[in-house]
Amino acid sequence: YGLVVALAIFFANPFV
Repeated sequence: YGLVVALAIFFANPFV
Protein backbone atom coordinates (compact mmCIF):
# COMPACT_ATOMS: atom_id res chain seq x y z
CA TYR A 1 0.00 0.00 0.00
CA GLY A 2 2.72 2.47 0.98
CA LEU A 3 4.73 1.76 -2.15
CA VAL A 4 1.73 2.36 -4.41
CA VAL A 5 0.99 5.70 -2.75
CA ALA A 6 4.66 6.72 -2.89
CA LEU A 7 4.87 5.85 -6.59
CA ALA A 8 1.64 7.69 -7.35
CA ILE A 9 2.87 10.86 -5.63
CA PHE A 10 6.36 10.55 -7.11
CA PHE A 11 4.94 10.12 -10.62
CA ALA A 12 2.39 12.93 -10.17
CA ASN A 13 4.84 15.53 -8.83
CA PRO A 14 7.85 15.77 -11.21
CA PHE A 15 5.65 15.40 -14.28
CA VAL A 16 3.56 18.43 -13.36
